[in-house]
Amino acid sequence: MKKIVGAALALLVVIGPIVGLVDVIPAGAVIGSATVMTTPDAGSFSNTLLSVSCVSSTWCAAVGNVNSGTALRTLVMIWDGRQWATAPSPSPGTGDSSLQSVSCVSSTWCAAVGYTTIGPEAQLLVVQWDGTNWSSVDVPDFGGATTGLSAVSCVSSASCAAVGGFKSGGQSRSLTLTWDGDAWAYVSSPNASTASNMLYALSCVSATWCMAVGAYIGGGTANVLIMEWNGSSWTIDRSLESTAMVPSLTSVSCLTVSMCVAVGSHSIGAVRSLVVIWNGTTWSEVVDPSTSSTSMAAVSCVLPDACTIVGSHDDGSGGLPADRRSSVLTWDGQFWNEVSTASVGAVVNTLAAVSCTSMFACVAVGHRGVGTVDQTLALSLTSREPSVLLPGGIDEPVAPAYTG
Repeated sequence: MKKIVGAALALLVVIGPIVGLVDVIPAGAVIGSATVMTTPDAGSFSNTLLSVSCVSSTWCAAVGNVNSGTALRTLVMIWDGRQWATAPSPSPGTGDSSLQSVSCVSSTWCAAVGYTTIGPEAQLLVVQWDGTNWSSVDVPDFGGATTGLSAVSCVSSASCAAVGGFKSGGQSRSLTLTWDGDAWAYVSSPNASTASNMLYALSCVSATWCMAVGAYIGGGTANVLIMEWNGSSWTIDRSLESTAMVPSLTSVSCLTVSMCVAVGSHSIGAVRSLVVIWNGTTWSEVVDPSTSSTSMAAVSCVLPDACTIVGSHDDGSGGLPADRRSSVLTWDGQFWNEVSTASVGAVVNTLAAVSCTSMFACVAVGHRGVGTVDQTLALSLTSREPSVLLPGGIDEPVAPAYTG
């Protein structure tokens, strides 16, 4: 594990409290090891996991897609504390269907979003878990336009938001929905330019506050797209915009209305990781923690000084997609900690999502290359000091068990 000094800098270029906790837990007492978990793979074609949501160390849901040989079908897996198992999930269209994101508030209620192909166009897909079954839920009709949802965030079974995009005049436009416990409803959202705009991720801390991130094309180049929800409308935050990089934000994790971390990548020559922090007023960039061509895909924070970030990096053997290897970084408020991860396939290993239930336990998912196909990949991320207990037994660092 490599420790990298980091500091928050003003970004000039683009792309209830627990008292005494910091005093008791030493800096760096966070995620320090990664262990491969055994996961099932459906059929002999590619399988991939794109999102994971854990409500405890003994229950998680992960979603993605599986290639049936003729089309992509939705894929859902459940972790029960002992093993991962595939759960039946709807793929209502006749063409490709995929679940891009999942958000769970308990082991008996989750929402997952993505797309399904009906006729020539992709359409919105929302499925919900009731503790026994995954079932499709009605969503607004966009009149045949190509649509898809990239992310969902729920604060309760009666309050969720989802984001994505739809095609209009050949350009992607931002798309947002909300769930009130009875129905999903379309909510008008702004666009930062007349060219393509796309939202990739969001994080909600209440029914009246969410942060969404993505990218847009303006002036012929890419820029970050950030929007804030106040319970009635979305507004664009332009504090990170610049033309000096080609950036994109792919994930965001908010603890309060004044603390969020978002991650992604930017490109000036080589692709590099991008990590930015929201303080309630503005966004600032954190010094790039990566030591190679790195793209960060997802972040999960449990405390302001306990965030875990996952993605992939170039292993130095040629820079091709097949040379990517999984990356895990943690932030303890002072340092970046680079966590060693095993390469479990002969070719690509990449992490797409992470969900932490405490500063000592997270699960990350993605895919790995095996022969000519992709197979599911899940890592159990645990503390270097698994015997440490938090004051009062809060969020005890019980690591997820694993079978491989």
